[in-house]
Amino acid sequence: MSTTDPLTGNKYPEACVPYLDTTIPNESRTLYTGEMQLSADGIDESGEEEIELSWLPRPCLRFRCRVNSRSGIEWIGARGLQVSLAGEHSHDSSTADVTSAAAFSTDELLPIGGIVESWTRGPELQIESVVAHFVNLRQFRGEVIQHDRATYVGRASLETSEWIIEIDEIYKPDFFKRLKSQQAFGITHAAKIRRKDGSAFCLDDLEEFITCLNFFCSFTNGDWCGPIWFVGVDTSGNQVSHVWRVPRVDGYRDNHNWFSPVVEKSLPGLFPGFVDLWNDEVWQESLRNTIFWYVTAMSAGMSIENSIVLCHIAFETLGWTYFVEYKKSISSQGFEKLQAADKLRLLLSQLDIPVAFPSRFSALSGYASAENHEDVATTLSRLRNAYVHPSPKNRGKLNKVGIQAQYEARTMCLHYLELIVLRLCQYNGDYSCRITDAEWRGGEVRPVPWGAKS
Repeated sequence: MSTTDPLTGNKYPEACVPYLDTTIPNESRTLYTGEMQLSADGIDESGEEEIELSWLPRPCLRFRCRVNSRSGIEWIGARGLQVSLAGEHSHDSSTADVTSAAAFSTDELLPIGGIVESWTRGPELQIESVVAHFVNLRQFRGEVIQHDRATYVGRASLETSEWIIEIDEIYKPDFFKRLKSQQAFGITHAAKIRRKDGSAFCLDDLEEFITCLNFFCSFTNGDWCGPIWFVGVDTSGNQVSHVWRVPRVDGYRDNHNWFSPVVEKSLPGLFPGFVDLWNDEVWQESLRNTIFWYVTAMSAGMSIENSIVLCHIAFETLGWTYFVEYKKSISSQGFEKLQAADKLRLLLSQLDIPVAFPSRFSALSGYASAENHEDVATTLSRLRNAYVHPSPKNRGKLNKVGIQAQYEARTMCLHYLELIVLRLCQYNGDYSCRITDAEWRGGEVRPVPWGAKS
């Protein structure tokens, strides 16, 4: 559906409307209030209950209930409780873990609380589309959409061979600024997901796709990020099913990484190749682990040393997968015999990624020159070895490396890791480059180095 802009006369598609929104950072929302039945081995109680979408200290579905029990001993630490709700939610299925319970109660009802791990309604029902709700996804420049009288560039249309997903920024002026100032949580985007051929499907059919979306969004953000609530919609536009899952999500930061909000086609350009790599049985585990190490290395509290080590774990994993399992050009024994620098240099060379010192990284290049290093791959691997194997000789080497050179080495490691993933996903667009000649603030973009070679 589209509407006409009253000022310009242009027709723009309407933004996807969320079923649940947050207008204030860290704004908790009550999702259910009513009767609840808790069932597990040795436990079968009912009571009045509330389920809430809670953000602090970490995003989760939290429940509070008062049950007919005099002691909390049997409840403390209870896992995998089967939860039955009442009313319009009587057909929902949930599992929960108890995290708190009163030791005893002089009242008729005992208060307990905990985390709802999953909450599902009718996943087997046939649906026409799904509305997904995203937490803390960064802003991007996309297609023009309209909400009421507001017109803005806020849609990313992503496609695979099977699915179409239109991710729309929810129009909330200054919301991202408030999220950033508090490193807070909130629902930032809503998306419509449907099959490319228009056929019906079930929420269960999206299970693997949802996990893929979590990792894709996290690689884009440089922080853990993803969708939390999926609403199944039938051909008449009625909500007939839903799945609540709260993945790992970090507080909002305006991270500086490969993704630039000023590059219009970065998400649509990356997504098909990312999904293809994810669906490849040779690559999925390596891609999943690489993004975990990448996001961890990017985290605010991670030291320079640990970031460099984590990036090298990813380099080794990707190199092994590429040469031993994917290309089958090197035997497992042959790969293990290679030095770390040779593995990294060979991988970068095969993927058309330059191995050269950036002109403004004078501290790192100066240290490498003093140590007679062949190239950046040698310098980075030697630093990693010095961190991991703190012999007197390696400690002596580290004493020669200033903090600026180590910071530049971390930047190079993250730069290489981002480019390797982008190359493997066959991304050919522009990206935010960490190693520009001028000071990098996250907005400077350039074409990927492999360009027309892909």
